[in-house]
Amino acid sequence: MEVVENVSETTIVSVEERAYVSSGFINRNGRISKLREKPLSKCSYCEWPVRTSRAHRVVKRSLDLLGAVILLALFSPIMLVVAIAVKLTSKGPILYTQSRLTERGEVFKMHKFRTMRVDAEKIYGPRFASVRDPRVTPIGGMLRKYRLDELPQLFDVLRGKMSLVGPRPERPELHGELELSIPKFRSRLEVKAGLTGLAQIKNGYASDDEGLRKKVALDLVYINHQSLLMDLGILLKTVPVMLTGSGAR
Repeated sequence: MEVVENVSETTIVSVEERAYVSSGFINRNGRISKLREKPLSKCSYCEWPVRTSRAHRVVKRSLDLLGAVILLALFSPIMLVVAIAVKLTSKGPILYTQSRLTERGEVFKMHKFRTMRVDAEKIYGPRFASVRDPRVTPIGGMLRKYRLDELPQLFDVLRGKMSLVGPRPERPELHGELELSIPKFRSRLEVKAGLTGLAQIKNGYASDDEGLRKKVALDLVYINHQSLLMDLGILLKTVPVMLTGSGAR
């Protein structure tokens, strides 16, 4: 999809905290629109609330429902195998629920296949995942690599708490800290959290300062230029990311 390919030129220079979109969004007239280079901390192109038409919201929600049902039907055999594998290889529940933030700061319970030890939170506390993370179970590493642990979030899409495409939901415990250190981080709450997003297909997993700033820049790009065509492109681009396990932790 051309819309998403052009977004690959989005970069961020961490020293100056600048997000630059050189080109990449086709407006209604079919012309390329551009955003000027500007300091991320002074970006004014992401205002509350993001204005999308009622028709766009209705169609997006309808496609979320349709897409979630289709994906659940396609992935149900894999989800069954994963559930059995999780149960047989480690103690604890199959599913893991965790509080996350979605549109307008609403807290909701997000569902995942459990990939970590049941006592991980008690021992290590809330933190980002890392390479060779001691909290991750043997099979959990594989599930995280290919994003199979995220499949139960299709039910969260059906519940209306998430969208198929949008910024990934963050934990309330970490959000406040990140909001203080990264300009415009709160702007990610202007749309529903997503199962996948522009930042995931272009930036992969981010846990350091530079990576998180790139993620925010890409999330802001999506929020302000979202379209059904872009959503479709991101969904298609997610497939090779899952198959190759790129950018996972």
